[in-house]
Amino acid sequence: MNFVLTEKKDAVAVLTINRPDALNALSSEVLEEISGAFEAL
Repeated sequence: MNFVLTEKKDAVAVLTINRPDALNALSSEVLEEISGAFEAL
């Protein structure tokens, strides 16, 4: 699933956790997505 949304404009990137059903709680899956997003940036 895609719990982390990435917006990039110029030299600024914003990562947004989009998991409203779980009140945006962090899980191992969400942490992996965050890590992947940082690596992609």
